[in-house]
Amino acid sequence: MPPTATATPITDIRFAPTEVPAGLPENPLQMVMQPVSSSLYVEPEVTVEPEIGEVILPVSSTQAELDLEEAILNYSSVTVDIVPAANPADVLRALCDASEQTSAVWVDGVSFTAALAQNCGEPIYVVEKRINNQLETGEAGVVIINRNLGSTQLSALNSRTFCRFAVDDFYSWLLPLMVFRANNVDPTRFETVNDYDDAQEMVEAVASGECAGAGLSSIVYNDIIEDDEAISDNISVSFASPPIPFAVLMYPVEMQLGIRVSLTEGLQRLVDDDDDSELLRPFLGQDNLRVVKLEDFAEYDAFLDDVGLDFSILGN
Repeated sequence: MPPTATATPITDIRFAPTEVPAGLPENPLQMVMQPVSSSLYVEPEVTVEPEIGEVILPVSSTQAELDLEEAILNYSSVTVDIVPAANPADVLRALCDASEQTSAVWVDGVSFTAALAQNCGEPIYVVEKRINNQLETGEAGVVIINRNLGSTQLSALNSRTFCRFAVDDFYSWLLPLMVFRANNVDPTRFETVNDYDDAQEMVEAVASGECAGAGLSSIVYNDIIEDDEAISDNISVSFASPPIPFAVLMYPVEMQLGIRVSLTEGLQRLVDDDDDSELLRPFLGQDNLRVVKLEDFAEYDAFLDDVGLDFSILGN
């Protein structure tokens, strides 16, 4: 006698559990960024040793975060959890390596390129800042050298002293490293690398010959020589980079369309309000938000092509 078939239970899909989309009160959307004001980042308490590549983010909220979360909710009806990060790598990993928590992020210029290379997010807005009475989406960097070296070429730095602010400072070291790579200059051939705490002192050290060269943002450099034109008599700009994009808002691919639209429109309304935009400024330093058009970054992309780094592995 053939065995009796066992009936397969049928689950009523009307009552099947569904995942709550990120951005609703039951599941806030993380908004991760590195604040322009360092005081807004609070080192998280870690009770166990983190694994390599693991992102440890703060769990407590400051009043500035709570105020901004409330403002975003009022303008967009999207519930967010503002999460300050310690560095750009943590912001990038929150977008590209998210396993449990969906995160919209504000990445820096280099991480923006890395996120596109890894195809893990969609760019929405880029921060605009008012520079010389014009709204700009980025800031250039310069490598300056002492004019008495006999050459304005970067190769004149070989076997001499280069100066910077810190090993992790973008405009004085990380960007110059990319510039050196694009121009076949080996920084290991420098006689020494000295750190400075003050931009004015560092530029004066280049002018005096104490430093053969240094890197810094074009805005900082121009402000210094504008106040003291005599300094520029002994300094040459050996290399000026294209503008490096300010913070770029990127949405993860899994973010629900309705949440995307509401948050995008709400953020623009928030920034357009003179009073409430002040709630966002300590985090982004923005004067405005501009819709991202990739063709606007053609010069920057060409520079990165010359650098020749594989940005698809950056942050891993």
